[in-house]
This record gives sequence, C-alpha cells and structure tokens, in this order.
Amino acid sequence: MDLIDSKDRTVLILSHYWTPINITTAREGVRKLMSCGASCDKEATVRALSYSGEPLLWEEWVDSSRAAYYKNQPFLTSCNKLYPVPTILLTTAKWAYQSKNKPNLRYLYKRYKGRCQICGDKFDMKDMTIEHIYPKSKGGTKESHNVTLTCQTCNCKKAAIYPYKNYKGEDLKPSNPYPFFHAFQNCRPEWKPFLFKK
Repeated sequence: MDLIDSKDRTVLILSHYWTPINITTAREGVRKLMSCGASCDKEATVRALSYSGEPLLWEEWVDSSRAAYYKNQPFLTSCNKLYPVPTILLTTAKWAYQSKNKPNLRYLYKRYKGRCQICGDKFDMKDMTIEHIYPKSKGGTKESHNVTLTCQTCNCKKAAIYPYKNYKGEDLKPSNPYPFFHAFQNCRPEWKPFLFKK
C-alpha cells in the first residue's frame, strides 16, 4: 500500500476525554481501526473521527455513504482499492495509554519549577507529590496526560474531587505533555482544536 500524499502520513490519537495522547503513522492508524472492528471489546474501542465530528467504527468509516470525509482526505491504495486514512482516532484502548516512561516526582518538580499547581506556591521537592488530575479512585492513570505536581497539603485537600481548580482559577490540567505536537500543528487543520496551546 502507498500513500497518495506524503504530508498526510500521521494520525492524531485522542483519549476518550478527547485530549491528544499520541501520534502514529497513517498505516498504523488504519491497522488499529481495522483491528478494532466487530470483534473488538466494547470497553476498548477505536473509532475514526469523521469531518462531521462523528466517531465511526471501521465498517462505518470505509462506507462512503455513511462517513463524511474531509475535502483533502488522504487515502491508502492497494492494487484495486482505496482506504480512507483516519486523520484522528478516538480510543479507549489500553495500548494508547501505556507508555514505558511514566513521569516521576523529580521530572514533574523540574518541569513545574517546584511550583504547586493548585496553590501556586514553591516548595522543596520533599514537600511535593504527584497529583492525579482524574483521581486514581475513579480509574485515573499515572500517565503524563493525567498527572501534575502539587504540595502535600493541596493533594490532601483535592482528594478525589474532579474537576478541580488551579491557582489561576482554571481547571487543573497537565502542562503540554506532548510538546512535539506543535511540530505537527500545521499538518492537518482538523487537529488544531485538540492540540494543547503553548
């Protein structure tokens, strides 16, 4: 299979919270979407996001009467068939969340320059904790898209509350866990609403 346009070789992967968690190749995106067809576990789905914003399973995605494609929709070609490349995947599958390097306290302390992301004060590293934005008790993970740095006092106050406000009065969220997304910001216009801002 070959891609028609070389600039469309990437697929954005969103979590079930509609936040970016990864980027993959077009070929791998098609493979993941195909493998999660009718035989896929209902709790672990992969869907292509159509132009109209509708999440579609593989069978729906390849049905041109059902799917709303983008004007500049990329396609993979085989000897006798065209396959639309999903430029955005929406997933709950575990492979999308698992990473080898989960952030540790030292990494978060350096990244946030010792500042608690709830009260805004600076502390020594011994007084800081890893805060799960979506609480572990509700199924939150220790992946970079769900953790931030807080002091021990604020961590205790937050407990299992979600959502929670930071020191700026905004919802508590990680700083851009995927800074490399900015390199792809001009790749596909439909990605822009989902990418973190600098």
